Amino acid sequence: MRALVTGAAGFAGSHLVDHLLAEGDEIGALVLPSDKLLPEHRDRVRRFDGDIVRLEDAEAAIGEFQPEVVYHLAGIAFVPLGATPPAVMLNVNLNGTLNMLEALRRHATEAKFVFAGSAEVYGAKPETAYPLSETATPSPTSLYAHAKLFAEQSIAWYGREFGVRSVTLRLFNHIGPRQSRQFAIASFAEQLREIRAGRREAVLHVGNLEARRDFTDVRDVARAYRLVGSRETRHPFYHVASGNALTIHEVLNRMISLADIDVEIRRDPDRLRPSDVPLYLGSFERIQSELGWAPEIPLERTLRDLLGGQQDS
Repeated sequence: MRALVTGAAGFAGSHLVDHLLAEGDEIGALVLPSDKLLPEHRDRVRRFDGDIVRLEDAEAAIGEFQPEVVYHLAGIAFVPLGATPPAVMLNVNLNGTLNMLEALRRHATEAKFVFAGSAEVYGAKPETAYPLSETATPSPTSLYAHAKLFAEQSIAWYGREFGVRSVTLRLFNHIGPRQSRQFAIASFAEQLREIRAGRREAVLHVGNLEARRDFTDVRDVARAYRLVGSRETRHPFYHVASGNALTIHEVLNRMISLADIDVEIRRDPDRLRPSDVPLYLGSFERIQSELGWAPEIPLERTLRDLLGGQQDS
């Protein structure tokens, strides 16, 4: 297939490009001029420099490349509360999505739009509600989650009004090599590597370890993207999840055991996120029954790869 990827230089985007190349797809990448594609991607991906917040940039890439599918992963993935003005968050995560949709409407009406959604749109639910299915009612609690939900609603409107074909993956936590150290598990991996190499004292700085999360390997997530992008789908939303929730503390203990070092765990107030939802846990029954997707990579392999690999900054 001819696939255009936004966010191709990022964490999930780079793994998606890996997978698309392995499947033999022709790939275009709409990326910021400052973004650096992986060396192994540069000669195999057609690069379009631009910014999703500029409609003309979205139109130029889509109009010239004429994709059969657009994987829209670009956006602000994580910011501490107050670090980014709301207008900036909404401009990138909502208006950027609208620009991609409008460019499709004008220049590639037959293309399918695959959106990187988030399980954070659900907010906090009673424990009896888990694992969540796609029919759960969204109740976002963060600006990021609100922006994702607004984008989903915009996608639905473009489908009703203009017939734009689309599907949204509501992603639960995904981890793996190349993830930014802004995220807890990747931060633990970086600290453990530096401790093991003797570059820092044997103290791990952590935030909230009691939250329970549903972790999937990013390479399994990449498979899910291509499945929904390349096949006919019956539903607007699909969960990508493991169906299993662990506390951050449990994952950290596994990482320490794999690293085989003695460390002190020290709570850092600057890493605490008081708005944390206590539990995210999803069912992947819909995508499994319809498309045959299920997580394949065990958590231990993911953690070993994180401990042995390099991360994006």
